[in-house]
Amino acid sequence: MEPDLSDNDVDVLYNWLFADDGVFGTEFFERLGQRVDHLGLSNLASSLRAKTTYLLVGLVALVGLYAWALVRDLGEGRGALAAGIVLMLLASCGVLILRARVRLHVVIPLVAMGVFALVSLAGGSERPVGRHAVPATTRAASPCPVPLAAACVVLALAVSGGFWLKVARPLAARSTSPTIAAARAYVDENPDQLVVFGRSQTLMFAGTNALAFEAWDWPDNMLPIGGWENHTAPWASFLARWGIEGNDVLQQLPERSDMVAVLQPKKMELIRTYLSEHSGREVEASVVQDLGPGAADPSVDVYVYRFTYAS
Repeated sequence: MEPDLSDNDVDVLYNWLFADDGVFGTEFFERLGQRVDHLGLSNLASSLRAKTTYLLVGLVALVGLYAWALVRDLGEGRGALAAGIVLMLLASCGVLILRARVRLHVVIPLVAMGVFALVSLAGGSERPVGRHAVPATTRAASPCPVPLAAACVVLALAVSGGFWLKVARPLAARSTSPTIAAARAYVDENPDQLVVFGRSQTLMFAGTNALAFEAWDWPDNMLPIGGWENHTAPWASFLARWGIEGNDVLQQLPERSDMVAVLQPKKMELIRTYLSEHSGREVEASVVQDLGPGAADPSVDVYVYRFTYAS
């Protein structure tokens, strides 16, 4: 049986707005999983369009060079193990590409694991143990330990500097955005409203460092959708506290006057069409407040919307 979705439902799905169990429940995903190519060449085109794929290839090449430089002065057994580590890393990368799961939060731990494995391999004792062990032969020292160490330091500094310029500094700059202050103020000033964030919840904690985030108190009236917290036990408990039955969050928006949604206009239109299709009634969206330019995309404003049925 094919999953029964409209074109708009598909857009809602791929925008990570599938918050209603009545439409996007477990049964739906079981049927969808039977129709999706999870691992195959059909995913190759999608992977090749992602910049992270080329970052992955470059990092694997660097790990290969690192393996060669690290173990070339060790025994042949160590070299074979190092080659095995690199080959396993290559195989894992191939699976990621064919799975179309080349994501930064997957790539970085994978590469780090390969590097740690190589360091552990090179740092092990070379002295043979046991009564019948053959004494190890003395090998010549590496001809270029200082340049190699310097290259590692330069590479580490370059990676750290690039991370700071491309990730840390922009995130820190976003924390001063007036839109973030406006979003937080709206949530704080309207404790009787359930504020649904549709893939816009980063407004609430953008630019927060690890220590401050540890002490941050999650608002009792903030409900994020499109994140990993959806459909978990805390998620179900939160919905129960607000009296939302059946876990159909989006379909409650036009039914309740105490629910609003923080969205960009494009996602607002997706949800408005979704609600109209599944209720059989015309749904309207009115602007409650303009929060200002988006933190990630300043060219598009973020709004607080209220959804109602047309009279």
